[in-house]
Amino acid sequence: MCLSSLFLRPFISQSLHPSVLKKSHQNFPFPRSVQPTVNRADESTYNLLINEEEFVMLMADTMAIFFVFLGFLLAFPGLWLLCRGLWPQTVANAAATCRNGLLKPFFAGLPLTVAMLLAAVALGNLGPPGKIAAAAIACFYLMIANCGVAGLATMIGERLASPTKAVDQEAWRTTLRGGVAMELAYLLPILGWFLILPVSVTIGCGASLIALFRNLVARSAARLPQPTNQENAANANTTDFDTAGAKQ
Repeated sequence: MCLSSLFLRPFISQSLHPSVLKKSHQNFPFPRSVQPTVNRADESTYNLLINEEEFVMLMADTMAIFFVFLGFLLAFPGLWLLCRGLWPQTVANAAATCRNGLLKPFFAGLPLTVAMLLAAVALGNLGPPGKIAAAAIACFYLMIANCGVAGLATMIGERLASPTKAVDQEAWRTTLRGGVAMELAYLLPILGWFLILPVSVTIGCGASLIALFRNLVARSAARLPQPTNQENAANANTTDFDTAGAKQ
């Protein structure tokens, strides 16, 4: 019933417009007893129907925005768990970085965040190809940032664990617990939308950059040639000889 009324309302409102009523009255004369009623139709009825249509459209737009935002909130924990499953070492390093403080990763991720926004705005003004490139840059940035946000969620989840219970054997529960806490904070009007959400993404970007840098340093150190046992023995003999000479 409600759906049928929504679909039929535009046609009803057009049919009740005074000009339409007048035209229909000229083409198809009503009985004399009905003519006074038809002639009394004015703009108030039509304006009332138009206001109702505008209200329905406003509610539809509001519900659409709400469900899109709700979909994003449901997708974020899945993305954080995916990052933890695909790049566990990077997420672990990002969590370690966040444990030492949030200012360092925030200022580390701020330049890349500003550069991404400027590049996306500049490319978005170059037509369809530029918009596609801007969307690709934004997706690449969000993938890097959400690896760090997964580390931030892991750190928060570790601090939210109950001290009376044993540590979770499944690590993903820690990330999920912290992610749910952050998402509930994102829902807070004004503060969550315009402060907590962008700041957490910026912190995640900086934590990811620091974690990637640490991974590169660790891999470079692992590739360096390690001294053999003979070289260690030779160095030890040289050190003992020098020490004995110094004592003499």
